[in-house]
Amino acid sequence: MRIKGFTLAEVLITLGVIGVVAAITMPTLISVYRQKVTATKLKQTYSILSTALNAGETEYGVPFGYAYERDKCQQNDAWCRNDMLYKDFIKPYVSNAREVNSGTCWGSSSAGCPSIKNNHAMTYFGKYVTFANGTSILIYGARIAVITDLLSFNSKKPL
Repeated sequence: MRIKGFTLAEVLITLGVIGVVAAITMPTLISVYRQKVTATKLKQTYSILSTALNAGETEYGVPFGYAYERDKCQQNDAWCRNDMLYKDFIKPYVSNAREVNSGTCWGSSSAGCPSIKNNHAMTYFGKYVTFANGTSILIYGARIAVITDLLSFNSKKPL
């Protein structure tokens, strides 16, 4: 009596075909997933910043960065002004934000710091803050740059 079933060759060919199909589709699925994660983080960050800036503008009566407290900083002290804008307009209204001393983001000590392509002054003098969702902001000259964590700052490799 002969037992019905699949031969080893048939099983291996089937597994090989499944592996090839998976290898073709996985990069696309991962890319779509990353795009959705990034879009969600940007929406969360927009909501966080919108709420904080509106509350700060209501409290201080001036828009974010509008000639704010320039007399308390030395002339042309960009880091001081950026730090004050953060501490007055954003920090009181945002929980779980981690500040990075942007003055350390220079030269050989820049591990873990953001990099704005071809703009070392913005990276050095800006106020850099990371939110709990992994998105970071860089305040420089009364502007806010939003940085998504597309690169791991420690390994410099794509996620």
